[in-house]
Amino acid sequence: MKVLSSNSYKGSRNYNADIIGILDGMYYVCDGSTAVFNDNKFFQTGDLLEYMKLLNKNIKNETDIKSDLKKAISLSNEKLVGMEKYQEYELPTYTIAVVKDLEERIEYYILCDTLISILYKDGHVENIQDKRIDSVKEVCRTKRRAILADSSLNEDERKQEIILNEQMTRMKVNVDDGFPVGSTKEESIDAGYIGSISKDLIDRILICSDGYYDSEEVLPSKKEEFDILYVENRVKEILSHEKRDDLSYVLLEM
Repeated sequence: MKVLSSNSYKGSRNYNADIIGILDGMYYVCDGSTAVFNDNKFFQTGDLLEYMKLLNKNIKNETDIKSDLKKAISLSNEKLVGMEKYQEYELPTYTIAVVKDLEERIEYYILCDTLISILYKDGHVENIQDKRIDSVKEVCRTKRRAILADSSLNEDERKQEIILNEQMTRMKVNVDDGFPVGSTKEESIDAGYIGSISKDLIDRILICSDGYYDSEEVLPSKKEEFDILYVENRVKEILSHEKRDDLSYVLLEM
């Protein structure tokens, strides 16, 4: 596979929690979940940011996708001294999408809300997503709207209620009535969707974080949306917005 275009951009916040990986035969986009609990348990520069850097350093193309990711988590956890005293949801969490180039097929893996978009040689497009977080997100958004509309709250109270709402949402990480997501627990990787496609069928692949597709909530559906110029112009347009999420993508050609 050939990389046609790739990049990672920070959003409106003061750091970028996205990472991309372009290895020999393995490509990924990982989006760190914004910290809503104390983010300085282990690093002054922020646990989420530093953990994303560790994952990026430790993810290698060695065996199968799940084993590679679990090994990266194990190695990264060595820097989180005393992590066992914290709940899983208090530690860094993230969504990740991976494509691995095998001899005759590609293998893909997706966990939580990133996107793998496949352009087939016959012209049709398949969008591979993990939508299991959507219902939890909607509950959070509904509660947030109610908090913002509550005229009985002063500004400090409103901010506190919003934080508590986000914390309650994060506590749904990898529990039965919640949503699966990557975390500091190796077994979180088992919840991801995995599959394979014959390379003979594929023209191009776009792997991206939700900062690329959520800005308009429109998924790729046409061949021209996999052109380098289209993708890079779309990125420029998104980056022109004053308020935006982190944005990362890798565009591949078979």
